[in-house]
Amino acid sequence: MKYFLIIIQFIVIALLTSCKSSPKPEIGYKGADVSVNAGITRDKETKQATFVASLSDKWELYAGPSVDSIDLFKPLLTGNGSGDFTLDIPDDKRYYFELVTPQGSAILAERHLPMSGGFNFRDLGGYKTKDNRYVKWGKIFRSDDLGTLTDTDLNYLSSVPLINVVDFRSPEEIKEAPDKHPASLHNDFQYSITPGNLTGLMSLDSTQIDKAMMQMNELLVSDSAAVEQYRKMFVLLQNPSGNIPLLYHCTAGKDRTGMATALILYALGLDENDIMNDYLMSNKYIEAKFATYIKAKPALLSLFSVKKEFLQAGIDRIKKDNGTVENFLTEKLNVDIPKFRELYLY
Repeated sequence: MKYFLIIIQFIVIALLTSCKSSPKPEIGYKGADVSVNAGITRDKETKQATFVASLSDKWELYAGPSVDSIDLFKPLLTGNGSGDFTLDIPDDKRYYFELVTPQGSAILAERHLPMSGGFNFRDLGGYKTKDNRYVKWGKIFRSDDLGTLTDTDLNYLSSVPLINVVDFRSPEEIKEAPDKHPASLHNDFQYSITPGNLTGLMSLDSTQIDKAMMQMNELLVSDSAAVEQYRKMFVLLQNPSGNIPLLYHCTAGKDRTGMATALILYALGLDENDIMNDYLMSNKYIEAKFATYIKAKPALLSLFSVKKEFLQAGIDRIKKDNGTVENFLTEKLNVDIPKFRELYLY
């Protein structure tokens, strides 16, 4: 009996030690920020997902069709070190991932959504704030116009599921290129912002265009009608029940949408440099959309791209008129910043 009890004790100690050394992973961000060294990409045409890693140790990758349903019982993929790893997941559905390493863990998803008929379609999730929190994935999206989305694109968006769209385009733009919507959509809110319609700038030279783009960004945050449309967008975002996931967009997804994104990221507490870097990413994604125009008229490049000074002109105008961006958000756009961060930050 004595030896039997000793054996039982050894078994219990072994089990406890095993559990302690290999705890079950949890969904979320823990430890070091490993998301800076890893990410998910999807091919625009095939929708094939790839895990891209620049890691120096072993790792495990778990997956699920939503953040809350990531399967932590069995890793989708395991590995050690760096590389590009093909993921065996459905190509017509949005997926989310939990990366677990000895240094830390993080939630991952593709930031740039693989729209065959779209260009500047992005998830705001995963960005790190100044107080070391992270923007929630799968809640807020930005894009260019949706008129050329394919059926495959729309099925993919239904899996998000995308339920509301805010369209900043003018009535003329909407009539000329009507959006296509996924079956999951509930509402299409047409919050037209006239500054940002670039049609009237086509005859200007490059220097004039740069100046006009800076003036336009100032108008986006000083013209009362434009400010009101951003305020209405924040009303939807601050009342997530029945409104989220939400997509907002214009024609190129870079000016009216770019300013909207900057305001959202300021409200969430991102560093100004990170906000600017997100703004400048439009150049990478919309290059192909306007390649024909730019080739025919190189002087119009500034019209179909973004520059730091464009957004900065708007931010500087906000600070000049309101003291700080936070004042503008709270006093002009009625954003409850603490509530907003609780809604959209991990």
